[in-house]
Amino acid sequence: MIMVKAFVSSRVGNIIIGTLIFLLMFICAKSVLWRHENRPHFSRLRNSGSNNPPPILVFWHEHLFCFGIVLPPGCAALQSPHADGLILDIPTRFYGVSPVWGSSNRQALSSLRALARETKRGKICVITPDGPRGPARMLSAGPVSLAQLTGASIIPVAWSTGRMWRARSWDRLRIPKPFTRGLIKWGDPIILARTKNKQELEAQRLLVETRLYSLTQQCDSDMGHSKT
Repeated sequence: MIMVKAFVSSRVGNIIIGTLIFLLMFICAKSVLWRHENRPHFSRLRNSGSNNPPPILVFWHEHLFCFGIVLPPGCAALQSPHADGLILDIPTRFYGVSPVWGSSNRQALSSLRALARETKRGKICVITPDGPRGPARMLSAGPVSLAQLTGASIIPVAWSTGRMWRARSWDRLRIPKPFTRGLIKWGDPIILARTKNKQELEAQRLLVETRLYSLTQQCDSDMGHSKT
């Protein structure tokens, strides 16, 4: 058991396990017949000028397995330095996503500054706001803080498939079953007013959380799942 843990935490172990996870993600996701709903025109969003920076994409941690299908190319993603985040480093890079190491909960300020720099470079930043360890579907302050810092809008996104497995992890990770139908539902951009008032910031956090939760429920309902 000690040798297994040492292998998993080693760089070689991360590369091998990460590559296997990427192959599994890629094969499963590519076998699904996906349909997009309300997908933004990302190239237009990127080139909309300095007054309108690229948006922030948010989706729950449970949707990570198919993030490569969801994300447009050239994104920057906040990635946890925990063991699961290190293993996902390989799939992240294979999908062309630039990892920004940090957490929206711990060392939040340095993580936000790093994401803000990526926004200035014209990259769409991605946050799983209930990661890395939950509670599931409870939005951290990270996306709202980044929006306040950069002026970027926030776009919630969710996916669901007709048939899928759910892991017994804290986030109940979704894994699509091969050769099923899939839906990727994009929410309307959420534009937040600039403020430093704590009550207003909390109201904004709840707004984004509610929109993302509702979008996830709608997506699952459209794919025939009553409650998730």
